[in-house]
Amino acid sequence: MKRSNNLLIQIIIVITLGALMPLAFAPFNQWWLAPLLLMAWQLTIKNNSKIHSFWLSYLFGLSIFAVGLWWVRISVNQFGGAPLPLAITIVFVLSGYLAIYYGVLGYLTQKINVGTITRYLLLLPTAGVLLEILRSHAFTGFPWLAMGYSLTPTLLAQYLFPVFGALISSFIVYWLAGVLLLIITTFNQRSFSRSFISIIASTIIIVGSTLGLQKYLSDPIQNLSEPINIALIQGNITQDQKFDETQFEASLKTYLSLTENVINKANLVVWPETAVVAYYNNMSSFLENLRQWSDYTDTELLLGIPRNQQLQDFNAFLHLGESSSQDQFYDKYRLLPFGEYIPIPDVFGIFYEWINIPLAGFTKGAPQQAPFTFSQFSTQTTGSICFEAVFGESLRYQANQSGFLVNISNDAWFGDSLAPWQHLQIVQARAIEFARPIARATNTGLTAFVASNGEIIAQAPQFEATTLSTTIIGKKGLTTYVKYGDNPWIIVASTLFLLIIICSFKNRRKQYTRKG
Repeated sequence: MKRSNNLLIQIIIVITLGALMPLAFAPFNQWWLAPLLLMAWQLTIKNNSKIHSFWLSYLFGLSIFAVGLWWVRISVNQFGGAPLPLAITIVFVLSGYLAIYYGVLGYLTQKINVGTITRYLLLLPTAGVLLEILRSHAFTGFPWLAMGYSLTPTLLAQYLFPVFGALISSFIVYWLAGVLLLIITTFNQRSFSRSFISIIASTIIIVGSTLGLQKYLSDPIQNLSEPINIALIQGNITQDQKFDETQFEASLKTYLSLTENVINKANLVVWPETAVVAYYNNMSSFLENLRQWSDYTDTELLLGIPRNQQLQDFNAFLHLGESSSQDQFYDKYRLLPFGEYIPIPDVFGIFYEWINIPLAGFTKGAPQQAPFTFSQFSTQTTGSICFEAVFGESLRYQANQSGFLVNISNDAWFGDSLAPWQHLQIVQARAIEFARPIARATNTGLTAFVASNGEIIAQAPQFEATTLSTTIIGKKGLTTYVKYGDNPWIIVASTLFLLIIICSFKNRRKQYTRKG
C-alpha cells in the first residue's frame, strides 16, 4: 500500500513538472525553469525501476506536450470543423507520440550503468540532445519545444546558437540540469570535491570550445551597404472569411488598401502566407495589376499564393517580376503533416473525412532554391513559410545566399494561444543562428522584424489589420552553424554516447567479476 501511494505521488509530481515546462518558452520566457524542472524530474525517478522510470518519464513528456501544444485543438476543432472530443484526442495522440522520447531518456538514465558524474554531466545531456535530434527527423520531424529554444532570450544563445544551433544547444539545458543534480546528490558526500572539479572542467571545455569555434570558424559578420525599407502587411483575415469564396474579393481589397498606405515609402512590401487564397495560375489579371503598381512605385512585392505546376500543388512564396516570365517562386519544402499533406494516405486519408482543411495535399518544393533577386536593390533574400522555420538545418542554404530572410505564416489557425509566441521565438533563434535579420509577415500576428541578434526591432499588435514598417540593413559573413550545420555535433554526441555505452559494459563486467 505504501509503495502504491509513493508511486501515485510520483505520478502527480512528474505530471505537474511537465505542465510547468512550457513556462520556460515564449511568451513566458522563464528559461531557468527548464533545467530546474529536468532536475526535479530526474530526482523523482532516481530510485525507481527501469520500467517505472520509463512510464514516469513518459507522463512527464506527455504533460509537457499536452500543455505546450494544447493550441493544436484550436486548428482541428474551431477551424478544421472536427468535434471537440476528436480534437482533444488528436492533441493527446500527438503528445503521446512525442512523450516516448522522454520515456526513453528516463529509461536510459536509469538503465545505463555509469557513475554519478558520468550519468549527469555526460549521459543525460548526450542522450537528451540525441533524442531531440531524432524527434526532429523521425516521421518528417517535429522539434517544437526542443529545450534549446528556451535559451533564445538569454546571453547564452548569442554564443551557442551561431556555433551549434538552437537544437544542439539543448545539450546545455540538459547539462545545466545535470550540474544541479550532481550538486544536490553529492553535496554531503566525500565525492563532492570530485563532482565540483568535474563541473569546473566540463564548464571550461564547453566555454573554451564555444569561444574557440566561434573565433576560428565563423566569418566576421558585417553590414551590407544599402538600407532597405520593408513594409509587412497583416491582413487579419479570419479563417472563416479567408476560405469563404463570397469574401474573397473583400480579403484582396483589405490587402490592397493596407498596401496602398505604405507602397510609396517602402522598397519591399510583404504579404503573409496564402494571402491570396487562389492558385497563381488563375490570378493572372490581378497579378498583372500588381506588377504595374510595383513598377509605377519602384517597390518590390512578395506574397504568399499557392500554385499548380505539372499537376502538382505547391504552397508558394511569390516575388513579382516585371512580367510573368520573370516571376520568382519559393515552394515550401517542409510541409506540415496532416495540415498540408497526409503521410501514408492509405492509412491516414480518413482524416480528410473528419477535418476540413482547405488547400491540403501540397507537394514539397526542392530543398535548395534560388534566392529572390530584386531590380530596386542588390541585397538578396530567401523565404521560409510557416512551420519550416523550425528546421534550422534546412534553412542554412538560404542564409548562405541572403543578406536578410523573410518568413511568412498564417498563425490564425491557432487563435489566441501560445503557438504564435512559440513560433516567433523559433524565428528569433533562426536569426541568431544565421546572424541575419528576419522580416516576418503573418495574417493575424505576430508580425515582427527580428534583428540578427534575435531581438525584436518592431512588432505589430495581434488581431488587427495593420502594417509594420522599418528599415533594415542586410548582413554578410557566415556563422559556424551556417557553414557546418548539425551534422558535426551529431557525430560528436553519437561518439560520446557510444563511449558511455562501452563504459557501461565495462562496469557491468567488473561487477559480475566481483560477484564471481
